Amino acid sequence: GNLLPKFFSQYQLRKHSQAKHAELFFEITKGNLHINLIDNGQGCSDEVLVKLAQNQKPERSKTSGMGLFGMKHRAESVELELELVNLEQGGFSVGLVVPVD
Repeated sequence: GNLLPKFFSQYQLRKHSQAKHAELFFEITKGNLHINLIDNGQGCSDEVLVKLAQNQKPERSKTSGMGLFGMKHRAESVELELELVNLEQGGFSVGLVVPVD
């Protein structure tokens, strides 16, 4: 099936990030396709990002990161890499790395 809608849903973006603007970028480097969605939303707490990096399920709350945990799990289940980054200028980047070899 098509993975992109599951990773980059406009509904989820508006609901969870509070973003007013988002851009989708594609780039091929070193045998990988990088798909990045960058928004101007509220980002994610550092605590949640640390838990996700350690493959730990975040605690359930209104801003828990459970959706990001699900995205990471789905990406890993098909051997893809998901990159989650708070941007210094504000906003958030969700990146999907797809091997193209």
